[in-house]
Amino acid sequence: MRERVFDTSLYKDLPEQVRTPVITEDLAGLVLEAGKNLTLEDRINPRKLVIKGEDVIDPIEEGSVLKSLSEESEFDLRETASARSFYRNLISCPVGSSVFSVSAPGGEAGYLEGRINVALRVSDEKIEFYGIPTRLSAEALLNKAILLNEHSRANVVFFDPEGLRETSIPVVIPPGKNPWVFLNEVFPLDSEAWSVISQGKPWIMKEKAKFDSHPVAEETSKQIGEAKTHFDYLYAGAKAERKMEMAGWILNYSGCPGLFNSQILGMQRVGIAPFAIDVFGNVRSFEKKYIKNCGKCGVHIGKPISSGYHCPSCGGTYEGC
Repeated sequence: MRERVFDTSLYKDLPEQVRTPVITEDLAGLVLEAGKNLTLEDRINPRKLVIKGEDVIDPIEEGSVLKSLSEESEFDLRETASARSFYRNLISCPVGSSVFSVSAPGGEAGYLEGRINVALRVSDEKIEFYGIPTRLSAEALLNKAILLNEHSRANVVFFDPEGLRETSIPVVIPPGKNPWVFLNEVFPLDSEAWSVISQGKPWIMKEKAKFDSHPVAEETSKQIGEAKTHFDYLYAGAKAERKMEMAGWILNYSGCPGLFNSQILGMQRVGIAPFAIDVFGNVRSFEKKYIKNCGKCGVHIGKPISSGYHCPSCGGTYEGC
């Protein structure tokens, strides 16, 4: 998982003609998924993907969706396994089928919300992907996934929320059935997500966010092209975040610094993050705080921890913000 949501240094090696569209897409997704005053339905982040041969491609970045998967921790490995399974099922599933990945709240990462990733194969090459936030409990999501698995075309096995996090469920949509009506029947959520997806509303919301993010992305891309230091990248990201807020998109800042560039610049404390990017590119919030390195001995910790945590190297105690 990536501990800073909008890390502008990740764009530095992109070709100039690709950089602005990618930043536009990412900024739009950021303000939707981390939107403070948005409903669950408004925070759905839709994306278009493409199947080419044995790979799933992001058509904006023109690269494999699997290229940036993290394997730094055991938790990363579990989520990465889910992502690989998810995209492998997409490549092999027939047109009209869908694939689910269900990530429950809690767990080692301390996610505050659940996340439903669902992709519909609309043609031989085209995929519609939706990242859907949910406040359903881990137990509720597990029970719903067990029922959903009855409509799977594979023998998927999981026994608890963490096992569910590691896998994906390929779902057969009955011929002639509207997929979103069917999914609402077999996997009802705590929002009107399936209804608004059926009406195309997430795409309208995403286009509005992209309209506002495009001029910001153009300026940010230029700054990244001229950046030479860590501070330059932080400043470019902070400026972009503030400009999106000036356009009316309010980010859900936490009282602890560390994730958003503007927080890092304002507090000068890097590594404590109430949000992060998961393997599907979703913005996820934590009940714990993400610590990259021990503040006393510098040893890599790389996971969310609670107050009272003891560093395994020096024994130092984390006391919170």
